[in-house]
Amino acid sequence: DSPRFLFLEIQALNANGYADEAYRRIEALKEMPNWEETVSREELLEVEVQVLKAIGQPLDALGLIEQELPPLDLEDPPYPVDTTQKYLLYADLLVACGRFDTAVETLFDLLENGASRYKDEVIEALLKAGQHQVLGPEDFEKVLKALPDLSGVNLWDEFSRAAFLSGYSDMAGQFLKEGFTDFAPKIRLDWERFLETLDDSEYLKLVDDTITEVLDATGESHSLDQKIVAAMTYQKVGKSERAVELTREIAESDNLTIQLFAAKLYGAEGYLEEAAAIYEKLEKKAPGRFIEDWGTLYANSGDPEKALETWSKIPEKHGNTVEGYLVWGRLLKDKGFLEESKDAFMEGIERTGNPLHFAYELLEVSLSLSDVEGALTAYESLRKQSSPGTGRSVWTPGRLLNKLKITQQAEAFSEKLADVLDATKTVQADWRDFAVELATDLALQLNQNEIFEDWIHSPPAALVAYWEASPIRKINHLMDMGTELSFKGEDKLAVQILDLVDPQFFVMRL
Repeated sequence: DSPRFLFLEIQALNANGYADEAYRRIEALKEMPNWEETVSREELLEVEVQVLKAIGQPLDALGLIEQELPPLDLEDPPYPVDTTQKYLLYADLLVACGRFDTAVETLFDLLENGASRYKDEVIEALLKAGQHQVLGPEDFEKVLKALPDLSGVNLWDEFSRAAFLSGYSDMAGQFLKEGFTDFAPKIRLDWERFLETLDDSEYLKLVDDTITEVLDATGESHSLDQKIVAAMTYQKVGKSERAVELTREIAESDNLTIQLFAAKLYGAEGYLEEAAAIYEKLEKKAPGRFIEDWGTLYANSGDPEKALETWSKIPEKHGNTVEGYLVWGRLLKDKGFLEESKDAFMEGIERTGNPLHFAYELLEVSLSLSDVEGALTAYESLRKQSSPGTGRSVWTPGRLLNKLKITQQAEAFSEKLADVLDATKTVQADWRDFAVELATDLALQLNQNEIFEDWIHSPPAALVAYWEASPIRKINHLMDMGTELSFKGEDKLAVQILDLVDPQFFVMRL
């Protein structure tokens, strides 16, 4: 292999979490002659440092990067891109090694003098350091001044939390106040996720107080984004009346996304009629686009029948196509309505005449329901697919058997399959032969000898039909069963099964 190819392997291993193997490959790469002709030292250094950090050797990584750092006193600001990049990596390793003072000093130098394209990454690195509670009030003040000029970051909320955890409540409030006052469109984008991570009641009170202070100060002039942030916050802290009051104002927006947000807020507060009214308007403006959310409103409020009724409109909105029925069935499955999901896929098969498109989904949900007939129907459709080039199906009984074993459903499936084989309708089913073959494999794999004993004395209807359809197949089936049982040491049972083989078969073999 060429050094370049090996380097690409190292990158892939590192990216996928195989740091130990990546480290071994790095050592092998360095021993290859002339490796520097196709792999630059800089790109190898970057990966090697990441790998050393990942395998728990940040000090070694730090020593490696320190050897490559150009002296900053020889550089005029703004520093070159490669210099900024190396020092940013250096600062990250300093944090990992617990050398916070040097890390913070380096990062603020980069914030002021580094290449502008890395300013956002520098701020994010400062946040990581701040989460270790090593930034002082003056450090947070510098960050607060820098944030407005950074278009790619939205970290007022996270720096506020870091300042609060470091014991600087006033500074935490300043971050919130500036973000909420001047940059509400930015902080709104991440506010829901941010609130979900908050469990400190004191900090939540600070967030509530700060937002209320800004709203009260601006009177009626606050923006739509501020109303949304405030409504989410009031909902989080239990101030339902204020949350609903703001939601009414938000709902007046012509923006579909904002209206959807208002509907969700109404729903969370239990105002189902108001939420439903918004969804009705949305449905007129964008048919089918918000049906999933509309049904979820009812599901979350404890009305599954209304939810199912709403979701049932999905296929129609997709023109009753295969895609529409797949979307409907998958949604029901994801929401936990497995029986209804199976019915949706079955309806899709009936209405579109394309069973193959639904087969895998139907198989999955049927297995979840322990529905043997549904699973066999789906699997038979899949079996009709042929592998390109060979003409043989890859959907063998063994493949389904492995799936059943992995999901720990094999024994339960085998038990139900025994009843299915004895059902009259199974004799005429497309999947009858497959069911017999699968039942045989399951019984052999699970050592269910009692099944074979039953077959000897009273074979189920499907098995009888399977044998009658082809005398040669009956002989092969019995011979295979007898041979497998003999290999397992079940000689007595094997002989009983082989006794069912037509004696003329053995005479012909003499």
